Amino acid sequence: MDSASGELDERSVLAAARASMLAEKRAGCDLLIAAAQWADLHPSDSLLSPAERLDVYGEDAVLFGGAGTPDVAETAAGALGCEIGMSPDQGRNLIADALDARDRMPQLWTQIRFGRVRRDTVHRVTFRTRHLSKPQAGDIERHLSGSLPRLTLGQRLDNLLDAQIKRVDQERLEQEAAAAVRDRYVRKGRPDANGMTYLYFHTTEADARASWTAITTLAKILKARKDQLPPGVPVRGADAAEGRADGRDGLDEWRAVAAQLLQTNPGLAVRIQLEAHQPGLFDQAADTLTHLQDHDDHRPGSQDRWQPAQPEVPTADDQHEPATNNPATNNPATNNPATNNPATNNPATNNSATNKPGDEAADAVPHGSATDASAASTDGADAVADGVGADRAQDAASEAVREVVIAELVTGLIRQLDFTKLQPSAILHLHISDASLDGPFGPADPQARLARVEGLGPLYLDTVRHWLGQACTVKLQPVIDTGSITAVDRYEIPAAMRETLLTLSPASRFPWSNSLNRRNDLDHTIPYLPADRGGPPGQTSPDNLAPLTRREHRHKTFGHINVRQPDPDTRVWKTSYGRVLIVNPGGTYDLGTGNLARTLWDALNRTESVMENRIRRALDLIA
Repeated sequence: MDSASGELDERSVLAAARASMLAEKRAGCDLLIAAAQWADLHPSDSLLSPAERLDVYGEDAVLFGGAGTPDVAETAAGALGCEIGMSPDQGRNLIADALDARDRMPQLWTQIRFGRVRRDTVHRVTFRTRHLSKPQAGDIERHLSGSLPRLTLGQRLDNLLDAQIKRVDQERLEQEAAAAVRDRYVRKGRPDANGMTYLYFHTTEADARASWTAITTLAKILKARKDQLPPGVPVRGADAAEGRADGRDGLDEWRAVAAQLLQTNPGLAVRIQLEAHQPGLFDQAADTLTHLQDHDDHRPGSQDRWQPAQPEVPTADDQHEPATNNPATNNPATNNPATNNPATNNPATNNSATNKPGDEAADAVPHGSATDASAASTDGADAVADGVGADRAQDAASEAVREVVIAELVTGLIRQLDFTKLQPSAILHLHISDASLDGPFGPADPQARLARVEGLGPLYLDTVRHWLGQACTVKLQPVIDTGSITAVDRYEIPAAMRETLLTLSPASRFPWSNSLNRRNDLDHTIPYLPADRGGPPGQTSPDNLAPLTRREHRHKTFGHINVRQPDPDTRVWKTSYGRVLIVNPGGTYDLGTGNLARTLWDALNRTESVMENRIRRALDLIA
């Protein structure tokens, strides 16, 4: 069966494939047996007692498996993982599966001992039943153990498990069903290679139908008005997705647009729906506001800056000045506003204080005859009436103009509301190479077309541009100058330093870890020594920090493992069994336990780091 010589035989290939599969199954079972034995070698009674742990902070006893399995020392999972190429979390799951099978499902354990069942099948059964009691798990095993060697992962196995779990755990499941109404949530899935993902809404059927109807209704409006949509609608090509060959109704993309709009910019969604269902609503609103304003203008005592100045109407108290109130000179036809300056009719010159009570009788006596006085009074009243009529006509014209102006202002204000300011903000950590900024991305440099987005993984730059191209306001943060980050003299890590380290490399520096989480701990490679105990300055620096998950951090603190950091991006670990592992941005390199590993570790021990030199000198000064 030598492929190089071209001599291939179907039966030989199939035989080799079957032998490899059986070997893999046998190896998986052997790994579970070894994991159970490893847990037996690290029992909880090997740790400090709870009373002692109150005085001496140390590792805890942890229940990895379900009820009925023994407690295990916390660092057992990390120690096992370092030796077999697993992260601490993966080692924890392996130990939990082994203990559940051995101590809760004896028939399944028998099949494991004889290598008859796949390890992934064991994991599915133990993981799905871990929350059950030991008798319940045993009951399920008695019904399924005979079928497990003949089943592979898939819907059939899941259906069998679901049926058995519902049978033995009916009371709890019924209680959960009653409480499920209060267990609504929204979750986001992981993106695929094209940057697409799922957004899950877990809610009641009634709420789901109402949401579906609202989304579909808005989607139909958007599709019908696709050529008149205002800025801020994240169309992203939905208008070109009609007439699909896969038989979809053509509304799916528009439903996606509608759902996003309802969630991220509900104000704009409401505006579009109002304009579609009530086209003249904004104009009606403007008219209503105008009439309300007019009503307020005519209320007694109201002051309106739009109201033109009204001429003063002579009163009985003003008739004592015949020189200024002469009908002949106060004719509306000849009463030019330019000559009828309000300054000549200043209330300050017609102060009621000059009309003393003792002068009222004298003021009542006319300067001319009674006939002259009556004629003057009649002519003056007619002139006033004519002037008031002219002023009212002018006021009516002013009111019409004012009403139009207000309507235009209100309508324009409503239509120009910037609903994009209601959009939520998000931070996107994007890592690109300098080749991506130099010019066009040719096929000769495919790497320049890619970007690494934290939390999402590698994506094409065109995909990112598509995200940021519509209904999105981009605000670039300042570039981080890694050379400006200096060491500090405290245990707490400054925000700028943390951001710099996680931007340069967010990957954990623990052996075989696959964590890429910005919330990881930043661990001091050489433990921090407080200044009051002789610690040197500058212990918190990029040269002495590396990201670890919380469990990895605790294993490094309490587990029997040593570490060196020859440069900021590299950590070298040595387990208590002599295995040396190098962890850098490329991953984990297992150097084994031979001469090369020992030589490298000895060289690192002979070459003290800058931080170690500082601490040693500080301790020498104390001594």
